[in-house]
Amino acid sequence: MDAELTATPKEKQPNLLLLVVGFITTFAFALSLSPAIRLHTEIIRVQADYLLPLVGWIVPVTLIGKTLRQRLPNCDQLIFPITAFLSGVGLLTIWRLSPSLGLKQTLWFLVGSLLFVLAARARDFIVTLKRYKYVWLTLGLLLIGLTFVIGVNPANDGPKLWLNVFGLYLQPSEPLKLLMIIYLAAFFSDQIRPNVPLLDSILPTVVITGLAGLLLIGQRDIGTATLFVMIYVLMLTVTTRRSNFLWLFPLLVILAGLVGYFTLPIVRSRLDIWLHPWVDASNSSYQLVQAQIAVAVGGLFGTGPGLGSPNVVPVAVSDFIFTAIAEELGLFGTTAIMILVMLLTMRGLVIAQSAKTSFGRYLAFGISAFFAVQSFLIIGGNLGLVPLTGITLPFLSYGGSSLVTNLVCVLILLKISTEQAHKMPPENVRRPYRWMAIGFILLFLSLVVVNSIY
Repeated sequence: MDAELTATPKEKQPNLLLLVVGFITTFAFALSLSPAIRLHTEIIRVQADYLLPLVGWIVPVTLIGKTLRQRLPNCDQLIFPITAFLSGVGLLTIWRLSPSLGLKQTLWFLVGSLLFVLAARARDFIVTLKRYKYVWLTLGLLLIGLTFVIGVNPANDGPKLWLNVFGLYLQPSEPLKLLMIIYLAAFFSDQIRPNVPLLDSILPTVVITGLAGLLLIGQRDIGTATLFVMIYVLMLTVTTRRSNFLWLFPLLVILAGLVGYFTLPIVRSRLDIWLHPWVDASNSSYQLVQAQIAVAVGGLFGTGPGLGSPNVVPVAVSDFIFTAIAEELGLFGTTAIMILVMLLTMRGLVIAQSAKTSFGRYLAFGISAFFAVQSFLIIGGNLGLVPLTGITLPFLSYGGSSLVTNLVCVLILLKISTEQAHKMPPENVRRPYRWMAIGFILLFLSLVVVNSIY
């Protein structure tokens, strides 16, 4: 983390992408053979069902790769190949679980990739994000507010967290995550100064974060509200360089847990399921119990692509896609995914501490923290390490709004990576990023250990 970021030679990026394309193509081919293998037929026939998602993934990835070589030749060389790998595995897994949802996810990936390419070509993209921070934040909060008036639920059951836009379902809480990070990074970069009292510096952000949290709690979107608070505390720690803010975590967790348990039935239910999953394994805890069984069935190497029964777990396509991957790719497959997410986070932290501006530094950190914390919460929930939150696993879970938001986050990291400072910041500036790097590594190691126990 102390070494200055140096660009990998330009010609290595296509090789990494070519390797990723080769793996995803092999994965799609294995899935297409799985029905014949499952039925033990003598004549092996390759189903063409997975050709569409494969092409729908390869074409945008190739276009983005070409755009990065032309427009951002000096950007970080690892982030997009990792993104491409995760999104490819996620897209094919979703298609395997539900072809209809897989088709929708493919279309969302095309939309996100087009937005990625257009934004990559835009000049002063990062400057524009900062300049209109209040516009982005207001837009995000207004969209959340609209869900209370015209919100829908595609499944016609549960909280109405979506907006129906010409037949496409937009979940405003997903882009709000990024918009909130942009606002916090911009505000902190302008307000955190030695001659400005700390309370005056952070009070507006406390109010805004609290307002966003209350709106999400009103939607019964407890998972996203929890994520907002955690990201805010982490950004506050880094921007103020005060590690004592980390003590807010256990305090807020205990306080929120107690208040939620006695006032919100959904929180009480999730805590009871987490603490006593086997008490009602055939009813309220069925989803979590089946998920843990699926992880155990996967073992070291998994049942093989397309050869498991991941649909036994309810909502495997979204909330529990990690267990679907664990069953068919085993411990090796899921560990590889967790390592890649960890690498994505670490690259983001390297970009953050070597960014040219404080806004770029805070923005890159916020996005990295977002990827790390959200991945930990959903994987930990699948493994029973933490209570279920109902949020998506970045790049892997079904969810168009989430996928598009994550792709924009990746583009922002790549944009910032091309604007590095001429020399590394002072030691006191870099120190908080090392704290966070160690903390995130420990989080992912805990997931790997718990995963291996199954």
